[in-house]
Amino acid sequence: MHPTLRRPLRSLGLCAAALALTASAHAQGGADAFYRAHYLHNEEGRLEDALELYRRAAQDDGLSRELRSKARAAAAEIREDLACADFTRLMPAETILYVELDRPGQRLGGLLEELGLLADGETPGLGISPRLLEAALDLRGAAVAITAIDPQGGPPEGVLLLHPGNQDALRGLIETAVGNGGQPVEPIGDSPTWSIEGEAFVTLTRRLVVASRQREAIAGVLSKMRGDRSASFAQAESLQRAADLRGDDLLFFHLNAEPVMPWIQQALAEEARRDPEVGMAMAFLDPESLAGVTGRLGVGRTGLALDVALELEEGHQNLAFNLLRTPALEERSLRSVPGGVAFFLASSLNRPGAVAPPSGDAERPIVTAMDFGREVFANIVDVTVFGLPPSKGSNGAPIPDVVASIHVNDGQRSRALWDFVLGLVSKSSDGAAAEPSHERVAGVDVERYSIHGVPVYLHTGDHELLLTASRSALERTLAAREGGSSVLDDPMYGESLEALGRDRNLVVLVSPARCAAMARAHAPAHDRAELDRAAQVLQDTVFCFGAGQTDTRLSLSARVANVPDVSPLLVQWMEERRGAVARYAPAPAAPVTANAPAGRDGVADLLAAGDLSAARELARVHAKQLGQDAVALNDLAWALLTEERFGGALDDVALTVSRRSNELDAHSSWALLDTLALAEFRGGDVERAVELQRKAVELARDSGREAEVLAPLERYEKALVKRRVRTAADA
Repeated sequence: MHPTLRRPLRSLGLCAAALALTASAHAQGGADAFYRAHYLHNEEGRLEDALELYRRAAQDDGLSRELRSKARAAAAEIREDLACADFTRLMPAETILYVELDRPGQRLGGLLEELGLLADGETPGLGISPRLLEAALDLRGAAVAITAIDPQGGPPEGVLLLHPGNQDALRGLIETAVGNGGQPVEPIGDSPTWSIEGEAFVTLTRRLVVASRQREAIAGVLSKMRGDRSASFAQAESLQRAADLRGDDLLFFHLNAEPVMPWIQQALAEEARRDPEVGMAMAFLDPESLAGVTGRLGVGRTGLALDVALELEEGHQNLAFNLLRTPALEERSLRSVPGGVAFFLASSLNRPGAVAPPSGDAERPIVTAMDFGREVFANIVDVTVFGLPPSKGSNGAPIPDVVASIHVNDGQRSRALWDFVLGLVSKSSDGAAAEPSHERVAGVDVERYSIHGVPVYLHTGDHELLLTASRSALERTLAAREGGSSVLDDPMYGESLEALGRDRNLVVLVSPARCAAMARAHAPAHDRAELDRAAQVLQDTVFCFGAGQTDTRLSLSARVANVPDVSPLLVQWMEERRGAVARYAPAPAAPVTANAPAGRDGVADLLAAGDLSAARELARVHAKQLGQDAVALNDLAWALLTEERFGGALDDVALTVSRRSNELDAHSSWALLDTLALAEFRGGDVERAVELQRKAVELARDSGREAEVLAPLERYEKALVKRRVRTAADA
């Protein structure tokens, strides 16, 4: 080829190769954008970043038609997901009642995992399979908005939204149900729509299921999804006032009372014309001032949380609300509660301030009837009651360590009042002198009264009184204050107190594990094992409740922090129920018992087969395997004595077993003594039966169960009288 032609052709080939390489790189870049967007969308949930990449891929002519179509579809889905991030932005502005459920599967799944009820998918055992929750775990949420209520009782108007999430199976189920149960009608926008029995419309978008009785309501939702910035429920004034209560929660609800108050007011006015008491209630409650009610329920790994707030209009005349109003608790109220308490309740009554001194002189003040009212409505600032778990070496003191701490404006006034009341009660109960004795406890002066033999200690400071029936509790409280440790420093309660906030006028916190320790010190021996088990399971759990008021809001909060892992208890219960744990070791010398069913059922089967000796041997083996469990031994003895299938054939074994259970319990339980009395009676020792049953009656009287053991005592005493009469006649 001529050199003058070879050079241009070579240049043309190089250009063609460069263009081909450029197109290949461009196509590769579009594919990278698509797959990167897919990863961000489905794996990391970064919707906005994924949307930008999908848009880039959809506009790339070098990408295959199939990938560009998928990119456009994915971008449209993400735009809907972003529009659905806050359902209130899609709801009508005139919404009266709004209820929202947010990601229920994820939240309940986290709670089930904390409770130990979610199976790990690998180890067989107790638990709910994650596969069963798979559809629910991906459910994005649902919301309903009521926009009008028929005063005549007809169905309300509104709109419902459901976001099925990424579960194709769940969405397919919805599409199948709507398609087969409804009649296709004209689409709303570009979304297919069905009429359900002529009563409601259902529209399916790429991501949402929208239902309403009015097409206009659905059209309004779809318009807002496409970017219409007209007024929505998100801008409603009533919702803005409750914005602090809306967070990342399982359930949220808000009632906007303003739209419905006119016809409620009219209905109440008509009722008031017929009933004057309704008119008085209206004047007292000022229902027209109700602005709204808001609440939320949080469920997750950190526990459970419930908050409800009632909102009133500015300048309201709700007398009930105002009469209940008390100031917020001061920090000193909580500082007065020592760390380590099992529970405490703190409530404020009045603000700190000057109060008129009592009548009379300082040495002997005079208490009048009006002083009681002044004490409650002016002098007492707050009251705190708390309980302390037993200290080491306390050996179950007869009186629980419970203390009442009362902050007052004038300690002299309160002391005069309490001296009057305690002295009067002490004198009337024990006939003792009204004057208290004086003692030194933890280096401070304390007054000691006696009421029915129970000591009552009163310590009075300038602005605080401590009242308790336990000297130990008073010593520990005063000692804790010297060390500066309070409930605010207690790691068990710190997080819960922070969640409740510091502007509450009522706070209640309870540690079930510490309360179980308190109860254990005063419980019968056979109940202590159950209390220990409960304390172990609930060792970190805290229950709390708080209430607070402002000029226009009444708020209530409840929390369960650090939910326990209950799976060990459930496993044990299930094993006991299905007999998974063998309760006896087969005796090689007794071939009949070696193949017998476990426990009482095996004993009953052997009796039914006529083998009394084998049944007796198996019952003894079963009792031996129960070991040191006094309650289980008692249950076995009671069954052998009272169940028809044993027919009294093993009363001698029941007597031995019952004696063992009472030895383990130190004869301190009325229920165990009741069983032993019956066993002794069946064995012929009527005098011993009467003695034991009388003791059971005494113990049962303390727990209010006296009636259950009186009838057997009557029967044993009658038998004893008859025996003595016969013996006298024979003599």
